[in-house]
Amino acid sequence: MASDAPARVTFVALRHRHHAARSGYGLLPEYIEGTVIDARGTRGMLHRAARKMLRPVAQRSGNRWFHAAQAWAEVRAARRWLRVSGEVFHVLYGENSYRYLGHVKRVHTRNRLLASYHTPETRFREVVSDPRHLQRLDGVIVFTQSEADFFAGHLPRDRIFVVPHGVDVEHFRPAPRNRSADAPLRCLFVGQHLRDFEVLVGAMRLARDALGAGVTFDLVLPRHAWSRLDPVGEGVRLQSGVSDEALLRLYQRSDLFLFPLLDATGNCALKEAMACGLPVVVTDLPATREYVDAAAGVFVPRSDVEAFAQAIIGLARDRERLGRMRLDARRCAERFSMERVAAQTRAVYERVLALPPWRP
Repeated sequence: MASDAPARVTFVALRHRHHAARSGYGLLPEYIEGTVIDARGTRGMLHRAARKMLRPVAQRSGNRWFHAAQAWAEVRAARRWLRVSGEVFHVLYGENSYRYLGHVKRVHTRNRLLASYHTPETRFREVVSDPRHLQRLDGVIVFTQSEADFFAGHLPRDRIFVVPHGVDVEHFRPAPRNRSADAPLRCLFVGQHLRDFEVLVGAMRLARDALGAGVTFDLVLPRHAWSRLDPVGEGVRLQSGVSDEALLRLYQRSDLFLFPLLDATGNCALKEAMACGLPVVVTDLPATREYVDAAAGVFVPRSDVEAFAQAIIGLARDRERLGRMRLDARRCAERFSMERVAAQTRAVYERVLALPPWRP
């Protein structure tokens, strides 16, 4: 699956435990050949001792998501930096895994340091109290233009690259369907990060009032978040800890994906749903406009419970339109295939290597 990369790259990687095996930005090293330093991939007494020693350093980092395991990954990346030249060091989750590595540029600048950032500006400011370490990067990858506008306050524009967040369209794909036109509308909701649960609960209640048994809801989210949906009423099934196979079947068997949001950048669940042919009802944000075509989804104003419910009700009563939207959703997701994203990312590596090292 990996492709020959024109630029040599070392990944400082991180696999989030809540991601399915074929989900998340951590898949990128499978499509771009390189050395991988995994923040969570080390075991043994030496590594445990090193992480213990680094806990005070991580606690002083000014980053709520930067822990001793990430600090140890930076140490290992710094050791490699001092041994090689002409490589791009790509921190896949900048919010979590980048804080001190930029200091190695004081020793030599024959490599380039790049980080990808996944959170919108408001969330980033909550997590990172001191962003001065951003100025030691040679480049930043973001997933939306709105993120680029924020990072322009820390790096020159020519060092900020907008590359979409990708999806494995070979794994997440539609399955044959044999559903009668009068079957209940199956709605699916997945995740918790930056989701608008107030809109979700309110819209479900209104949709149930209008459609009765003509609509059902599958909600997949961590068990500790179930309290945010209680009481949810009839026709609603709460699930957590589902297997990768079960999640794929839910995407494939559902009719409509519900995605009420507080804010967003790139999002795994949104693209996975569309890749499986699921039309979406989604909060109208600059980020969602960059990922969802108008033919594949219905955009709803932020915090508008009534409008969200009416979108569900309207599609439940217009199955012909819903069927057309399934094809458009799949075509939309194919624009963000991991192969395409990997090709765009390799192009960024070449551009960063061609730039002089950044010195603020």
